[in-house]
Order: sequence, then C-alpha cells, then structure tokens
Amino acid sequence: MNIKDYIETLLEGTGTTILEISKTGSQLFKEDPNDLDYTIVCENFTEKRAKYCADIDGVHYDFFMYDKEALLARLDFNNPAYNLVKIYNYFQEIREVVYGNFETNWDLLDCKQAYLNHLQIKNEGMPSGYTANRDYVHFYVVLKMFENNSTTITEDMKEAVDNLYHEIEDYTDSIDWVREQLNK
Repeated sequence: MNIKDYIETLLEGTGTTILEISKTGSQLFKEDPNDLDYTIVCENFTEKRAKYCADIDGVHYDFFMYDKEALLARLDFNNPAYNLVKIYNYFQEIREVVYGNFETNWDLLDCKQAYLNHLQIKNEGMPSGYTANRDYVHFYVVLKMFENNSTTITEDMKEAVDNLYHEIEDYTDSIDWVREQLNK
C-alpha cells in the first residue's frame, strides 16, 4: 500500500499539506508487528492531533496525525500540552521517514532530566505487579538510550522489548531494572 496516497485521500479537500510520514511504534522493534503505526506531520491540519485507523488487505494501520505546531508542543517538556503522549517523544529520534522531512532539531539526549522527571511521574501510577504493559516497553527503551548515551536500538534492546511485549523469558527483570532506574 502506498501510505502517502492513502493519507492524501484522507486529507483531500482540507488544504492540509503533508510534511512528513514516518514509521513508528512496534514495527521499529519487531519483525512481525501486529499493526503498522505511522506518524504524519502536517501543515494547516484542522486538528492538533488525531488518530485514524484502517484495516487494509488484512493489515491494521494506526495513523497518528499532528499539526506541526502540536508536534513541537509535544516535544517540549516545559509545555504541559500533550502530557499523556510525551512518553512517545523518543520516537522522533528513531523514526524511519518514508516521505518528506520535518526537522524539529529536537535531541532526546539534551532533554534527559526533563524526560526522566516525566517518566518518574508517569511511573507513580503504574501497577505494582508485573503487568508488562506498553508503558514499560517505552520506559525501558528511553532509559536504555540514556544509559547508552545513544539513540541506537541495539539487538539486546529489541530482544528485551519483545520479551516485554509477549511476557516471556526474563521480562520481569526488565521491569525491575526500569523501576530501579526510576527510583534512583
């Protein structure tokens, strides 16, 4: 499927310009994701943020669409807008662009303390057991990036993420490690 053509059809007649389409989500970590997620950055988008879903040829797609100003607000930890989705900011660093280019000049490693503060607040609401929900995947990836001082997704990280997603092998070790890092 041509993602750009599909998105242009969704936006037809709105005056919206697509600036960038990038792969995001689990497809960046797993070879067999259950769905394909894309972030679409637009100019003149009538909403600040919207999610569209589609099932095409047996594949589920999630399209996360942002007006460019909303994306920039999400990336700013000093701006309370979009606090619920700031955990996903790291995807800006690892995205795979499939069309266009919207450069934000945002650097994950420059935002370390603000990101850690955000993760600690979000962690306070997490269940105390070993529910390997998606938040632990995101916590794990971000904390590993800070530990490695790099935004590269290593094979070890991919394996740990897969274990967290599927609650297999030593996934609880990764959750314990996340909690230990956030409670320092």
